[in-house]
Amino acid sequence: MWASACPPAPCLSVRGPGVPAGSDRWVLTDPRAVLSVAGLEVCQFSRDASVAEAWLIAQEPYLASRDFGHTVDSVEKLIKRHEAFEKSTAGWAERFAALEKPTTLELKEHQTPERTEEETG
Repeated sequence: MWASACPPAPCLSVRGPGVPAGSDRWVLTDPRAVLSVAGLEVCQFSRDASVAEAWLIAQEPYLASRDFGHTVDSVEKLIKRHEAFEKSTAGWAERFAALEKPTTLELKEHQTPERTEEETG
């Protein structure tokens, strides 16, 4: 589904100067490569956010339930469902945290020092 909306980006990155041949570190020197990576990150974020949203929507009926358990058996079932829900939520916490990570473009903006009026003359 997402493959058609977000085709894989061409490899426009090159190994930077001073980076050993066996290194996995790549330096994006071509502005098109930065935009390509940014576009790929946008597609990945969109996919991950959609999956997270679908999971949250699926949890709404459970959270909105007015079943408080009227017998001991039903209370025990509710406790087990709640424990399963807590485990599921803990598993999703990492995915939600990943959605808050800054993108390559945001990181690049923070690395570039802003020029003051005195510098620009």
